[in-house]
Amino acid sequence: MFLLHLLRKEDSFFDIGSNVSSYSILANSHVGATTISFEPLPAIVELLKRNKEVNGEYYTFGVQLMMYATTVIYPLSAAPTKYKWLIELNPMTGIIEAFRFGFPGQGELTFSSFGYSVAFTLVALVLGVIIFNKTEKTFVDTV
Repeated sequence: MFLLHLLRKEDSFFDIGSNVSSYSILANSHVGATTISFEPLPAIVELLKRNKEVNGEYYTFGVQLMMYATTVIYPLSAAPTKYKWLIELNPMTGIIEAFRFGFPGQGELTFSSFGYSVAFTLVALVLGVIIFNKTEKTFVDTV
């Protein structure tokens, strides 16, 4: 992730519209930069506060662990051969590797990996539409 390469410990990082603060957590815990997060939705802010109370440092560790479970920080070619199949189960791997192949001209672009990513995305989209259509009438009551 480019953010980790550009930030230094003495930098300040402002996360505007931080949502679940993934970037703020990375900037602070991985780089050590001072972070300030802005989230305008009070409901999200309350969820974040409660999440931090319940999970504490485990939340930060979990976000870092998930970053290493994708090829955001490293190229797929740098992964050990015996773990590549496991990394390729992540549907983001094909998309990230396609981006790496298209822009810097590096990366392992295979049809199977990219096809898996597209298929996973389409299945998630169809399931999301079906579930939303079933709960649409009571959705506002649920939220």
